[in-house]
Amino acid sequence: MSQTNAVRFLNAYVSIESSMNCIVQSSQYRSFSMLLSDCAKQSRIIRAHQEDLREYNELRNALVHQRDRNREIIAEPSDRVTMDIEQIAAQLISQRNVLRYASKPVQKMKPEDRIEDAYQIMNHLGTTKIPVYEGRHFVGLLTLEAIAHWGLYHDTENQVGKIMTKGMSDRVVFVPKDISFDNMLSYFDRSIRAGKKTPAVIITEHGRCEELPMGIITTQDLPKILSAF
Repeated sequence: MSQTNAVRFLNAYVSIESSMNCIVQSSQYRSFSMLLSDCAKQSRIIRAHQEDLREYNELRNALVHQRDRNREIIAEPSDRVTMDIEQIAAQLISQRNVLRYASKPVQKMKPEDRIEDAYQIMNHLGTTKIPVYEGRHFVGLLTLEAIAHWGLYHDTENQVGKIMTKGMSDRVVFVPKDISFDNMLSYFDRSIRAGKKTPAVIITEHGRCEELPMGIITTQDLPKILSAF
């Protein structure tokens, strides 16, 4: 038996409220309107739908309180409203899983690998950055810029580890797999505002550099990510 629009609406509302509590990371009770105001400062999805969600909060209160003598809901949201609130709920659930939008599995290089091989892999993946690991230890970030410099001057041996510099490591951010979508994007936003080169975001279990990468996000992934929202 299919659910009524009212049941679907209320289920989506509960899901949105749960997602907003995750965004503010608070276990204390907050009203929906308070959550909405706080989350609009942190979440671009909430910010984009803030006014609609205010109206949906009023509609939810009406649905919950306006019932017949058998306690059954006496009004039904329209199909458009029901589908809209379900879409918002789905977007918020989707953004909890940053790995869904990351490139994975992560292609890694070793310091002793040939530079030409690294270039071929970059070309195949359509990326300009690739992490270098020695076992579980992160060594640095190999960039197409470094390979181009090597290609022009050939002033080092033909090994990835020979063209690694400290600056490349500085352009990597490690984040835990449960980081929020907007917190992850903030690393790119801050770099752009500061006029710095954008980082590569490496996702690990707990956001530590000694953990093997589960996914990686670079500027090449941003159009795909932003188009989803």
